[in-house]
Order: sequence, then C-alpha cells, then structure tokens
Amino acid sequence: MTCASFGCKAAKARSTPAASSLVWPPVYSLGPGGKPMSQTSLAELLSLASPPVAIAFVDAVPPGVPHVSAVEPAGCGYWRRAAAGEVFFTVADDHKRCAVGAHTHNVTLSPAEKQELMGLVQTMVGLSYLKMEDVPQIPTRKTALQVAVYAPLAAAPVLPDVMLVRGNARQLMLLAEAAQALHRQPRLHRRRRH
Repeated sequence: MTCASFGCKAAKARSTPAASSLVWPPVYSLGPGGKPMSQTSLAELLSLASPPVAIAFVDAVPPGVPHVSAVEPAGCGYWRRAAAGEVFFTVADDHKRCAVGAHTHNVTLSPAEKQELMGLVQTMVGLSYLKMEDVPQIPTRKTALQVAVYAPLAAAPVLPDVMLVRGNARQLMLLAEAAQALHRQPRLHRRRRH
C-alpha cells in the first residue's frame, strides 16, 4: 500500500521533481511543484506533535552555541531538550552516563568506564530493554566524538548529520516514502518503549 492509497498530500509531493542538493538553512523541495518546504511545513504535512531535531557532529564548537546546561542521564534526553527548543552542544564526557549513547557516539572510555557501562548494559539486558546480541547491531560513529550540536531543525546553526523525526507509523512511512522518492534511504530505528 502506498501513500497514494491514503489520498494524502505527500503522494502529490512525491510525484514532483525534487532538488538534488541540500540547502542550509533547512529548505526542502518536497512540496508540490517543487515549492520549498520548511521544517514548519514538514511538521504540518506529517502532523508531527514534536518538531524535527537536528544533530551535527563537528570538530569544533560553532560560534554562539552554548554548552548543554546540565548533563542528561541518557542520550535521548538531549533529543527531548532540542525538540523543546534548546540549541546547545555536548562533548564526549556528556555522554558517558548512557551506555547506548556512549556506544553510538563512539565516546572514548577508560577501562573503568567501560566496565561500569557494561554493568549497565547487563542491567538493561536483565530488564529486557535490549538483548546482548542487539548491542553489536547498534549503529556507531566511525570516528570518536568531539562535539555534537543539538537543535530544533529550524534553528540548527550548522548542517545536520542526522535529522530525528518522532512520529507514529503512518507519519514515518510517509517520510520514508518521500526520502525514497528522492533516492535516499532513511535509517529508521525503532526505540523500545520502557
């Protein structure tokens, strides 16, 4: 079943040519007739309850971007803060409390920190939050984290490496279809509910 089966606006958007390059600040040519689509338009088209979040991995802090005001116990806390409107950066030390975040961001850990986080992974396995065989399958950055910049997509100070969109199955299906129409394959990861 395709988006056209639902008679939605995105089906019409898919049928029009899209720009082949990404422009910053964010403007996306996904709209009818090649009309630019902003974050607001994307949120409206998909009826998102939460704005898209931009995450950029950079070597140095962008000018004017503050360090996160408080370290979160889990990496997804940073996503929530950005969705709520905050613009900030984190460094590797800000991700050491979260086993999954430290893994995905390729945070350099001391032997003691590795042992502590493996204990946390064991706890997560014991609580059925994840399976031990899932751990090697979790995507990881190839290079060690220097600086991560988090922001609502509309306020992102630099071109994002990742755009996080929180939505239901229908919303994410429409987004995946639009991305496929642009010859890009989105990576959709399902986060377990706890």
